Amino acid sequence: MDLTTIPTRDLLGALLYRTDIIDERGMTVHPAGYQLLTSMNTLPCTDIVGVRLNKGIVEGCLTIREAGYYSGHFTMIGGRVPYGMHFEDSLRNHIREDLGVEIQILSGINRPDYVWPYTRIHARNSKYWGHDPSKFAIGLTYLATFDWTVVSFREKSHSGPEARALHWFSLNTLPTEEKFGYGHYTPFTECLNKAATVPEILLRLPCV
Repeated sequence: MDLTTIPTRDLLGALLYRTDIIDERGMTVHPAGYQLLTSMNTLPCTDIVGVRLNKGIVEGCLTIREAGYYSGHFTMIGGRVPYGMHFEDSLRNHIREDLGVEIQILSGINRPDYVWPYTRIHARNSKYWGHDPSKFAIGLTYLATFDWTVVSFREKSHSGPEARALHWFSLNTLPTEEKFGYGHYTPFTECLNKAATVPEILLRLPCV
């Protein structure tokens, strides 16, 4: 059947009555559904910067991306907020899936420590945008703590493992910006600086 002759309004109207586009987890089932979603919307995402004190110096953690466009780059941990899910539940689920741990959010879920937009357009100024080739997104980044001694990298229910290895860096030992994926250099360094300078956060950091 040739769908190119059917008016767009009719196609969209028909899709409104479909019950198999989004599953019970709030995720799009079909690749084409995800492409439609990302072509029409800016998607909400959540990430963490895990922090600790190592001999009095604040460190934040990054993982090595296992798959996708930025495979092999340093990235923060998190992901997209599914349809109908509270962003705190989404964030905690992503960390459980990726690292197998529970987190303690340091600033409160309604007070993200950094907000960062992501664009598909690679040429945009990296001082103001992150880069995600699959979508436009708005990222809420949170400072958090967790037990790093029990981390286990797991396979996602809908894909393979997204992360491997956990690396800790201070502001003085950061990788170069080019080694970060998705433009995560800016939100990571801003959050790390906040953890090192805000007493209410600094006093709550676990020590190595």
